[in-house]
Amino acid sequence: MKKTIVTLAFAILLSISGYSQIQFGAGASLALDGDSALGLQAKGLIGINEKWSGASEFTFWLKDGLDFTFNANAMYNLLDIGEGFDLRPIAGLNFTRSSFGDASNTDLGLNLGANIFLRFDKYDIYLEPKFQLIGDFDGLVLSAGILF
Repeated sequence: MKKTIVTLAFAILLSISGYSQIQFGAGASLALDGDSALGLQAKGLIGINEKWSGASEFTFWLKDGLDFTFNANAMYNLLDIGEGFDLRPIAGLNFTRSSFGDASNTDLGLNLGANIFLRFDKYDIYLEPKFQLIGDFDGLVLSAGILF
């Protein structure tokens, strides 16, 4: 049984590494939860296969009281609308930390949204509207940026 699990894990690792494409980039986010907040974002994306990708984001909010958000999302390449133009639904988890004076709060929530991807020769541009659900900071978050 142990040999079968190790063989299966090795086969999965080889299939992922045979396709994977890793990209890093930066962007900006705008949270629209009644009290707007602007943030700076760092993003990493890994292509698992032709249809599935994973992304992680760290957003540092430029608003007093809202410190940072970390997102981990899965994306499915639903539509190739044209050459270099993809539409991907996303779902994932977010972890947000806020502080007010001496008190701080951490919140775990869900992300549901879409990723619009524009591909160019040396870089990609993304636009990502998503809803953050469950928690104190429910609302729409718009993100945009560039990946290399």
